[in-house]
Amino acid sequence: MSAPDRPSAGAAGGSAERRGATTEVVAAERIEFEVFARVCDLHPELLARFADLGLVRAETDAQGRRWLQRRDVSAVARVRRLRSGLGLSYSAIAVVAELIDRIDDLETALRWHEANSGMVAPPVGEIRSGMTGGGAGGPASGTSGRSGESGNPGTR
Repeated sequence: MSAPDRPSAGAAGGSAERRGATTEVVAAERIEFEVFARVCDLHPELLARFADLGLVRAETDAQGRRWLQRRDVSAVARVRRLRSGLGLSYSAIAVVAELIDRIDDLETALRWHEANSGMVAPPVGEIRSGMTGGGAGGPASGTSGRSGESGNPGTR
């Protein structure tokens, strides 16, 4: 990517010349709210609504400025696909996106369990973070940690 195509210093949170190339890559992961809205061709109020619904993860710094991560660009693309393809409301998209993420987690746990032939799968949160060690109470163990449940993973 040529220099004019890189995000501006304001979008990345500081001067790349002062910090060096390695820091520039890390800083470019975080994009100011208004810049993110322009890049995604969204009105800032609509982007704020996406953040309120949990469709993107906006963070606020000590100065009160809102920031998003570069990965949220794909989240906006998913919102647009669901909206145009299925005609869902933004509130419904938040529910559908959460269900899609949960299905992905369960499929990952199932693949882990199948690959490890009967070993207890780690909790879904550990799978998502890239950990692969076995642990009690995972989705395949049949124990959820909730009292009153049968312990059968199919009854949740």
